[in-house]
Amino acid sequence: MVHAFGSPKRHPRSGVFFLRKRVPDRLRKAVGKREIKISLRTRDPDIARIRHLEQLLRIEQSFAQIDGVLLGPNGSPLAYIEIKSRTGVAMPAAPLVQLDQVAPPAPVTSAPVSLIGLFESYAAEAQLSPATVKRWAPLIARFAAHLGHDNARAVRRDDVIAWKDSLLKEVGCASVGL
Repeated sequence: MVHAFGSPKRHPRSGVFFLRKRVPDRLRKAVGKREIKISLRTRDPDIARIRHLEQLLRIEQSFAQIDGVLLGPNGSPLAYIEIKSRTGVAMPAAPLVQLDQVAPPAPVTSAPVSLIGLFESYAAEAQLSPATVKRWAPLIARFAAHLGHDNARAVRRDDVIAWKDSLLKEVGCASVGL
């Protein structure tokens, strides 16, 4: 199966995964390389996939800053601005969109996201086995009950630590700080 974002590569000797990304021709002078290689510092393929996507996001954001791209609220490019690179060479850019023709971004709303609904969506997308869903769904519901709400957007690090501490108290263990 071919992935749209590529996939992490495994180093033949060490077995450590790494990212390999070609630099677009228009950005080579600004970046100073034809290719970017970054170690993902893991031998675990699942962790490597996550780190691969995170690094790709950082690279693409850096490319967008070099390009001078104005992004819309949904992440699509609204305008490409020709800017000069650090070397003083003008970077080629796509046709400039007049900024007064671009609608202002819509305000970001923080609609609540259900923890249980989020898990169910994840389970369907990841095609989790029914046994896995049966095992984890009650834990998600228990976490929501501990919080007193079902809004995933409102969960903070302190909430998770408090839940961990309450679980440790139930089994009689001492609290371990994160």
